[in-house]
Amino acid sequence: MSYFSNYKSVDINLNRFDYEPIRIVLAAYQELKKTQSIDSLHAEINKFCRKTINRFVSGKKACNQDIEYIKELCRKKGTNTCRLLYRSIDFIDFDLVKYQVFESFYLNNDIEQVNILLESNEGWKYHEKVIFDLGLQEVFSPILKNDLKNKFFEKPILFFALPQWFESTLIIPPSDVLHFIYPKNLDYDIKIDSHLTLNSGKSLEIFSLENEINKTSFSIEPIPDFYNKFPKQNTRESDPEEKDELINSEFERDPVNILNILLTSNNNLFSNRVYLTIMRDNSLKFSSFDTESDLEDVRYIVSSIDASCANIQSLLKEQTKIMEVWKKPLRDNLKSPSLIQTLENLGAVKASEQNIKNWADSNRIAPRSESDFRAVLKFAGIDSEEQIKNYLYLAYKQRSDSISIGHKRSYLASEIVKRNIQERINKNQEVVGYFVSYGISFQVDEVKV
Repeated sequence: MSYFSNYKSVDINLNRFDYEPIRIVLAAYQELKKTQSIDSLHAEINKFCRKTINRFVSGKKACNQDIEYIKELCRKKGTNTCRLLYRSIDFIDFDLVKYQVFESFYLNNDIEQVNILLESNEGWKYHEKVIFDLGLQEVFSPILKNDLKNKFFEKPILFFALPQWFESTLIIPPSDVLHFIYPKNLDYDIKIDSHLTLNSGKSLEIFSLENEINKTSFSIEPIPDFYNKFPKQNTRESDPEEKDELINSEFERDPVNILNILLTSNNNLFSNRVYLTIMRDNSLKFSSFDTESDLEDVRYIVSSIDASCANIQSLLKEQTKIMEVWKKPLRDNLKSPSLIQTLENLGAVKASEQNIKNWADSNRIAPRSESDFRAVLKFAGIDSEEQIKNYLYLAYKQRSDSISIGHKRSYLASEIVKRNIQERINKNQEVVGYFVSYGISFQVDEVKV
């Protein structure tokens, strides 16, 4: 850190992440905004909705009281838009995405060290555990907002903020490399015409800088419970007019219906909910259905899963056993002279002797790089894309201690049920019926279309 030096260019990097829940909440916010001048309840909802969105964009934990207040107001109003907001506002919490955001930022930028701009030391305490869990403590370090005054930093600076929030900072840049990270849905065209810099340390002079503005994008996956409420949609086109039309269509969704499907149990099957299904080729996948015809290729379906009686510690131990499927082959081959080359041939980029030992360690989670993780999975004979995605997701969830116990129990239960059914199929055992595994009860039904 030093006082300002003369420099001729500023490298501005806009790291935009695509996060489906924020799109839905913003759509509801925009719809309510049309009538908030004549509807005091809409105005009150949007006031706290805007506050929640701002905390999310700023990289801060959501205020639970604000979210519950929004949900209470939405219940009172009861319109389609308010029901949409009621179901989606819970997911606008930086706690749910912080592991993915830090890891994706690191993987998408070629940086050795970066300063994170924070309002206070409390902000660093909030991020510090995530950074240490990801093993990135040598990469990220904190600076406070007051430090920006009359200082120039040799390291890049990372802002959890929209660029327009720091217009004065962009006029007098505190570093020649700035990174902004924010939801892609709040993107805008940044224009910077002139900057100020010290002239011989005495006066300020306006002059033009060569501004390099780089835009990168990456996706942040919501927790599984989101897709129980909002089934996955096809990728949207980038055309703004088409995107606006699609956002508006969110308010015209049909209510959830009971499908006219005969199951071997008395359970109902609902449209637009995600179910674990066994297809006619015995493959397992998570599916949702709009109409009865969507089930033509489904042979069996898990119509209910109840994990309320499952012990979370037992589930976490089972998760560790699941990860041993790929860790053990690595440990068994640690002394093999060709192991590094084999993993590199499979796509690994950091397959050093020490890294491989770390990956194989039962007390560690998984390689941080997706390329490395895919390579070790393939080395263990796990090569189907569906299986690989499951392991990638499990690794992410193991790192994230920020999600609630209920969410942990939910996603672990789904994975354990899936593996239980796969084992039954492999051993030609009965698949249809009511089963209990690790305290998780589940019903598998035959589908008769």
